[in-house]
Amino acid sequence: MENHNDKSKNIIIVLLIVMIIGLAGFICYDQFVVKKENEKPAAKKNEETTKEEIKQIVYSLDDPKISKLIDRLLVGVYNDHLEDFTNDKKVLAKDVSNLRAYDIAQYNEFYEDVEGKDGVSKLKKDKFTLEEMNLAIQKYLGKDYVFDPMSIDYKGDTCPNFRYDSKSKMFIFQETMCGGVTSAQTTYKLVNAVEEKGLLKLSIKVIFAGKEGYYSDYSKTKLIGDYSLEYTTLFDKGSNYLFIFNLTEGNYVFVSSEKI
Repeated sequence: MENHNDKSKNIIIVLLIVMIIGLAGFICYDQFVVKKENEKPAAKKNEETTKEEIKQIVYSLDDPKISKLIDRLLVGVYNDHLEDFTNDKKVLAKDVSNLRAYDIAQYNEFYEDVEGKDGVSKLKKDKFTLEEMNLAIQKYLGKDYVFDPMSIDYKGDTCPNFRYDSKSKMFIFQETMCGGVTSAQTTYKLVNAVEEKGLLKLSIKVIFAGKEGYYSDYSKTKLIGDYSLEYTTLFDKGSNYLFIFNLTEGNYVFVSSEKI
């Protein structure tokens, strides 16, 4: 009888030991294996977030790489080209007029950046092909931009300095009598420049020149100051616009502009 009781006790002890080992194993699995598996997605997420943060570059507003990007879209003889990009609708590269595209290419690509001793900008060349014109425009407005050289009024008051010859498909320099106007212009102030995933986003403040002075809106209904005031003091009251450029083959190409 005593031997039977001893065997029963031994069996119970063995079962208890097995249960304890099993429970300990479960606890270890839950604490170390399951917990470690649950931590993996979080670690991966943090790693992805870090990568995204690394890709974002905030530029100094004086950085020559970005400070002139908008200016190069506004070149030309007459004022307020800025309003072509800062109206009440989103403007895509394809929406830019052929005349504006012509001016962008003409003044950025076929003139020297510096003025000559006589105060007149020097020509890089006095003639160039239609293909060269298209390549110049695409540098600023993208490869999908469609330019029709016959859409330009070469005898009109828009003062195209290179007249297009459809037979030779050449643009040939011609003397013009045009001069710029000196009235107040719609103008802007760059306030932020951030690049992310190849897209450069320039935030600007715009004040619009109108009949009575400067206005905060494109419709020129909200007067914020007359022309006796220094316009640089009025930017805080202006409208916010966002210009986006796409980094393509080492060059920043205009994508869109819109009010924000």
